[in-house]
Amino acid sequence: SSSWATSRTLSISNAADAHSGLASSPYCFVSASSTTAPGTGSCSWQSSASKAYTSTTNTYIHAYIKDAVGNLTYLSYQQVKVDTTAPTGNNVTGGGSAWATSRTLSISSAADAHSGLNSSAYCFVNSSSTTAPGTGSCSWQAASTKSYTSTTNTYVHAYIRDALGNLKYASYQQVKVDVTN
Repeated sequence: SSSWATSRTLSISNAADAHSGLASSPYCFVSASSTTAPGTGSCSWQSSASKAYTSTTNTYIHAYIKDAVGNLTYLSYQQVKVDTTAPTGNNVTGGGSAWATSRTLSISSAADAHSGLNSSAYCFVNSSSTTAPGTGSCSWQAASTKSYTSTTNTYVHAYIRDALGNLKYASYQQVKVDVTN
């Protein structure tokens, strides 16, 4: 499939040989950079008619079957796009331990080379601790900045997510805002 996923499983169905039968390990899935069949030189023949892909890749998988006497049949290819890699991004900036009348936190250079960033890729979570609280209370947003203009004294933890939900913890900043008279 030409769409990204966190895993893919390819399967060969209805493989048969009317004469000698299939080999004991009749299936081969070969990775290649193009749609051109690469041949079976790098085949790792297997008995299972399916193969799972669970690591980040963007490749073409070519499938072959082999009968009991070694006759080969090229079946077809399938593009496999798997993204299990967290996005990249710099630390969150803009906080500080000094009091201010406002603070704007920012995450710069966020990117994802595989599935791309989620349309709401950023989360800023308030916490009383410097320990990352996780994303359970995230209110995901499209903007890579968040402004604080009300009185607060908190630690803000920042996260980035890609289109498939792979997460990166960016870092935290202390935010101290005082707008009271």
